[in-house]
Amino acid sequence: MSVSDCSFPRGFLPALQSGQSSDSRSRPASSLDSGLRHPFAQYLRGFWWFIDAAIPITLAILTLEVLPLLGVSAPTPGMVLVAAVGYSSFCAGWQAGLIATAIGVLYELLVFSGLHHDAWQDGIRVATFSASALTATVLVGIRKRRTEAVVHSLARSRAAESLAAETAHLQGILHQLPLGVLVSDAPSGEIVFANEKASSILGPDVKRIQSIGYPCIYHASHGGSYSPHEWPWRRCVELRRAIEEEFLYSRADGRLVIIRARACPIADRDGRPIAAVLSFSDVAENRRAANRSESTLS
Repeated sequence: MSVSDCSFPRGFLPALQSGQSSDSRSRPASSLDSGLRHPFAQYLRGFWWFIDAAIPITLAILTLEVLPLLGVSAPTPGMVLVAAVGYSSFCAGWQAGLIATAIGVLYELLVFSGLHHDAWQDGIRVATFSASALTATVLVGIRKRRTEAVVHSLARSRAAESLAAETAHLQGILHQLPLGVLVSDAPSGEIVFANEKASSILGPDVKRIQSIGYPCIYHASHGGSYSPHEWPWRRCVELRRAIEEEFLYSRADGRLVIIRARACPIADRDGRPIAAVLSFSDVAENRRAANRSESTLS
């Protein structure tokens, strides 16, 4: 597999879409702010989750109490309560179903204690309701988990397809640029993508630019070879800023190329560098193109 067929580093596309760099990232929230917000947010989520669990069974109980006062025959209490428990389980999870079951059992005990029914029959009825409600909670909870798993799997598949399409689209754009483009992984510094112009300038094996045993990048000022820590795509990540410079590159065919390059770090939303982009051009080729343009104009 050639370098141009490889994928970008993880998080590269979202970082480009967000338009953030290590120089322009927003100031992260302080630990004090996070510490003040985090517990409150947890309590608030827990409160609303409890409300979601209690509302259906509460509405069912109110319905059973209000309908007789209006002269309307109320449906079987057990069926209404079990339906409310199932609804809570489906909407808020099986834990919510357990809370609704507990509320329903307390309601049943309160009703029976006020009617002075036979204790044995009341106990059987409460036990029957409890078993029915727990069964509904378990079954609906299992169904909800399976439904969520299917939806999550479909969402991941669609996200993967979308990411692959966006990656292919971006690679197609980069291959058409008149500049050479190299993308490297920030932690390792490894070149993971090269467009066609980069291969045209550097030669078919673009990874020669990372050669350590046989260096092929040289300083334009004094001719000394670059050390790995001096590579522009590594330095821009370490310094977290763009770097512009010229250097000499020795191709595999022996030709020496003067390259003008600009290396930029790509950061994620937290400001951590995840990649570096090196755009460059052949100085001699640029001069020849400029001379041809002048000749055409004259």
